[in-house]
Amino acid sequence: MSRIFVHGAIEIWRGLDPWSETFWVYGCTRSGDPMTAPTLAMAYAITATRE
Repeated sequence: MSRIFVHGAIEIWRGLDPWSETFWVYGCTRSGDPMTAPTLAMAYAITATRE
């Protein structure tokens, strides 16, 4: 995994496996669980609704 975006407590990480990319968005939920997005654009959209 590699971190590709940080803004305050919100982070986007890219997880790579041999078949696909998954983007993990941390810092957007009250429980602290990450949200997943299939594309980077969707991950940025999640962060935009949480700021």
